Amino acid sequence: MISGDKVVAFAEYLDVTYTSESFTYNPEEEIPTLSIVIYETTEDFSNVLITQMTMMISTSDDQLQVGEYYLLGNLGDRTWVGSYNDALGMNTTTEFSLPSVVNSLWFSGSGLGERFFSVDNGIADTASIIPGYHSADVFSVRPCRLLVPMK
Repeated sequence: MISGDKVVAFAEYLDVTYTSESFTYNPEEEIPTLSIVIYETTEDFSNVLITQMTMMISTSDDQLQVGEYYLLGNLGDRTWVGSYNDALGMNTTTEFSLPSVVNSLWFSGSGLGERFFSVDNGIADTASIIPGYHSADVFSVRPCRLLVPMK
């Protein structure tokens, strides 16, 4: 580690990764004790909700980009791991449909085949949602061809 590095501890339990709070490393300071809260899991989504949604719309040439940013919360006391997706052979938590005109798709962080997987007409997310009001986020940008020229 070098001075200024952000440091976090992590542990995996029942296929869910839990992390501690982060700290900034300073070699002149003692490394703090890092606590990690770990929860049992559930497939019951009754405590999961969208706590905030923001839409962003922008244009470029003949393209319209619609960005959707979701903050998801879990008001329960167990980590929601989603439900079993027969087509993928694993649990998924959310799915986003994609219009047929999508011609570019990219992911920051864990990408396609890691956290996100292709499903019919869209993308499925496998990230578990731990308890907390704003415990997960998803950002989706959908490019669409404009039918009417922008002025």
